[in-house]
Amino acid sequence: MQFILPSIEKVQRWVEDHDYKGYEPFDGLSSWARPLAFGTILGDRLLMQLIRQCPINLRPLLGVPRKTRRRAEDTWRGAI
Repeated sequence: MQFILPSIEKVQRWVEDHDYKGYEPFDGLSSWARPLAFGTILGDRLLMQLIRQCPINLRPLLGVPRKTRRRAEDTWRGAI
């Protein structure tokens, strides 16, 4: 228990410091690079999977903003 409570408090501080905003797994279509997909379904999927699967977080580089997830925020606040 002595290790769990400090970890929970760190996570809570991080979430509150970031104003409950984060990335979605499939948020690659919010990128400025979407026009490079030429409006095709295949291009959209390739962009989405590139951003999602890359071991390096490409979201800041490609202009994908963090968004507030109301459901996650409600769940988090209800758990506290």
